[in-house]
Amino acid sequence: MSFLEDNIERIDSDSTDDNVFWSEFNKVTELLDYDLTEIKKILDSNDTQLWRRVYYRTFFSYLDGFVYSLGQMFLFFDWFVVDDETEIKIRNKRIIKKKDNSKILADRFIPINKRLKLVFDSIAKAADTDPIIPSSSSFWTELSITSDVRNRIVHPKKSEDLFISDNEIELIHKVGMAFMLATSELLKKRAEAYLDMYDAMLESAKKTFNQKD
Repeated sequence: MSFLEDNIERIDSDSTDDNVFWSEFNKVTELLDYDLTEIKKILDSNDTQLWRRVYYRTFFSYLDGFVYSLGQMFLFFDWFVVDDETEIKIRNKRIIKKKDNSKILADRFIPINKRLKLVFDSIAKAADTDPIIPSSSSFWTELSITSDVRNRIVHPKKSEDLFISDNEIELIHKVGMAFMLATSELLKKRAEAYLDMYDAMLESAKKTFNQKD
């Protein structure tokens, strides 16, 4: 068994029906979206520290689940090809380095901001295009800041750690909107690429078989 097979629970696209994959993908993303939308409604009408904390925790659950599902989707349909170590990172959310004398050299969790960048960069590299969100974008700094806020309220050391400021709430709304716009654009480009390929194949078939419209 290879190092890759040793370290991931791999979805086999040959034995897993596309409809089954999409069904599970849709269930996960719909539930995550429902949770976030409902909490946002409550927060809009009852802006308290309690609901700010709930919103932050819910948002990062949403982001984590969506990024994982997005990476799985692209790997499942072979929309990008990555090396073994990168695939392990995307599937397991962890850095796992090769064994040395039956010992794992490194095994640590990858923060959500780095996992999101890994997925976006891998997709761009496979498509030979620029990343949907450039490395120089302020988005990555803002995501890191909101991630720190999330970690602070989940692992508080003092009472002030549980307080979420107006600026921190505004920032997470900004990050969430940027993420959704980027992801929507990414999927749109993927769909357009398939449509272009379909049109080219159709035109080629017409020429080959002398078929008219």
